[in-house]
Amino acid sequence: MKNLFIPFILNLFFSLFEFVGGILSGSTAITSDALHDFGDAMTIGISLFLEKKSQKPADELYNFGYGRFSLLGGFITCAILLAGSFFAFLNGINRLFNPTEINVDLTLIFAIFGFLILFLPFSRSAGIWIPVFAVNFVLSILPVFILRYVSYTLQRLYTRTQNKA
Repeated sequence: MKNLFIPFILNLFFSLFEFVGGILSGSTAITSDALHDFGDAMTIGISLFLEKKSQKPADELYNFGYGRFSLLGGFITCAILLAGSFFAFLNGINRLFNPTEINVDLTLIFAIFGFLILFLPFSRSAGIWIPVFAVNFVLSILPVFILRYVSYTLQRLYTRTQNKA
């Protein structure tokens, strides 16, 4: 259980940092990912707390012990992730009908920072060091990074052609 505390803290601070970046840049994608990461952090934090609580022996209040507290963690985690998904969905619908300018420069900075931070946390499994977020990076962050870079480049080219005209 001690091994989960560091990923909890890293995920919590990164999600808060990412949320601020999403708000400042106007990026729904970054804000939604921050909510997802926050849900992950809360999952780890709740699991840590309730797993420890579930180890308590039976007493007068809970005759059969506290074992079911670990199940409560699953319910709370589900509620957090559903609330985050609902917020992201409403925000996306709002942006669909009321588009806003996205600060591509700031978004690119956050993509680079996210790229770098992904390889810091490592997990030791069966004596082998494995990057925890490598699969997440390949399947979700890398395409976003590439699209942001292409968007950034196209915006710069468009701005140059408008200045020459």
